[in-house]
Amino acid sequence: GFLRRVTPLLHRSAAMSAFRGLSSAASGSSEYLEFASKGPLWRSLAPRDVPSESELRVHGAAVCSWLGVEAMAPSALDVATAKRCYELYLPVFYWCRGRLRDHEADSRKSGPLSLFVSAPQGCGKTTICDALTALFDSEESKRCVALSYDDVYLTFAEQEAVGALGNDLLKFR
Repeated sequence: GFLRRVTPLLHRSAAMSAFRGLSSAASGSSEYLEFASKGPLWRSLAPRDVPSESELRVHGAAVCSWLGVEAMAPSALDVATAKRCYELYLPVFYWCRGRLRDHEADSRKSGPLSLFVSAPQGCGKTTICDALTALFDSEESKRCVALSYDDVYLTFAEQEAVGALGNDLLKFR
């Protein structure tokens, strides 16, 4: 799968070299698509799911705002945030949106679409689901519900202690 391709995003040296390549390129009107399309998840999108440049700008601004970042152009963001926004959150959003459109177009299906995310503990499942919920609500006017069953064996106090360890990957726990 689709989400298994997330793992290369964690390899920082690859991220740095990809971003340096973008930074050295001339920044034009296709900066957003140019950057996003180089990510490992982009090739998983069906051609009908690929957004326009203007959609990518609007959705990129929404994700950056959700992350609490003022800049939105990939070249104006730090490497980690640019990759997180344009090579992880947005491609997953476009893939999910494509599945939703397929579901809505199929007259044999009724009711809500259910999508499931399964990945190792602490890798960001809840965070990406929160981002997707916010995007679908604000940009697609779709009501979403996210259920999380992570860390059910820890009390809230124990989860707070894990989140306070100083690891940025755990800050949203």
